[in-house]
Amino acid sequence: MGNLVYDGKGISQQPGVSVDISVSYMNAVKLGETIVIEANTLKQGKRLAFLQAKVYRKSDNSVVAFAKQTLAIISKEKEMK
Repeated sequence: MGNLVYDGKGISQQPGVSVDISVSYMNAVKLGETIVIEANTLKQGKRLAFLQAKVYRKSDNSVVAFAKQTLAIISKEKEMK
């Protein structure tokens, strides 16, 4: 999930640090199999962003993994100090 956040206007890269992150692995994927990743910004405030992602196996659309992340956004002013 990294630090890409959708703010309603577009996707932007936000400098930040993970406050909470979890991944649930539900199925295996064989080497060479194609996967599809669907990532969403659930909510973005001034200091926190709440993100989630689902990973699907393309061949049968079964969910392979589900992830959630809370990202603490570092403002550009604090980053410069």
